[in-house]
Amino acid sequence: MALHRTTGDTDIKLSSIGVRATRTYTHILSTMAQNKELRCYQELLSPDPKLKSNSKIHAAKAEIHSAPLVWWPVKTYMAQNNVGLKQYAVMGCEVAEKSHEELLEAINDDHEKQQQRQQQEQNPEPVLLNTNSPWSAFLCGSQGSGKSHALACMLEGCLMNDAKIGRNPEQLAGIVFHYDRAQGGDLCEAAYLCGKIPTKVLVSASHINPLRKRYEAIAKRCGAKITVETLELHVSHLDTARIKLLMAIGRRGEMPLYMNVSAFIAAHCDKH
Repeated sequence: MALHRTTGDTDIKLSSIGVRATRTYTHILSTMAQNKELRCYQELLSPDPKLKSNSKIHAAKAEIHSAPLVWWPVKTYMAQNNVGLKQYAVMGCEVAEKSHEELLEAINDDHEKQQQRQQQEQNPEPVLLNTNSPWSAFLCGSQGSGKSHALACMLEGCLMNDAKIGRNPEQLAGIVFHYDRAQGGDLCEAAYLCGKIPTKVLVSASHINPLRKRYEAIAKRCGAKITVETLELHVSHLDTARIKLLMAIGRRGEMPLYMNVSAFIAAHCDKH
């Protein structure tokens, strides 16, 4: 009986070992499959061997070429590695905000420290606007916070080639779409922000005379070069959808007044 029990225990042990071996083998196969899949993905993510030695420089080059704003130390460092900006203009400088404790410390500094502090503030490092890559900007702020001045700096940096504000050998061309909330009586601020840049303003024929006088007056006052012309659409550029869009037909809300009049005339003609 003891021998029989021993044999039974041995069978159970052998069976358990077989189950464990099967599970281990299955786990190994699963791990090998996962590792194979992982290596397949890693091949896609591995850097180019040709660029492996300078991978950081090439990554920084791609980032700096697409960054809208570049700080002067970054520009200097990248220029040393022959990956500098092609076109740029001065946008402004970084101004550090001082805490109450720092202001008190500055007041209590001796004359020599105050001179050093003033010299640092008088020689700020510029922040450059990248004019060689596409980017988007949204200007917002309270009245008097500098939105117009910031827009003027951006326009001048993109449209002018002046060594005093940057390097822009291939100036960009600008087009501004102005939403006239006053229906013909509102001037586009971007037209006279950059006085040195010749600007052409296209307006509808129904508002050409009053708007021309207003633009000419503000150009004289600001020293800007502005010409006002009539916006004319060629017949070949018009189709039914565009005509409806220009006449504000199909929009939600009330029907335009002239369409009400047209409908009234059409209904009157049907009656007679």
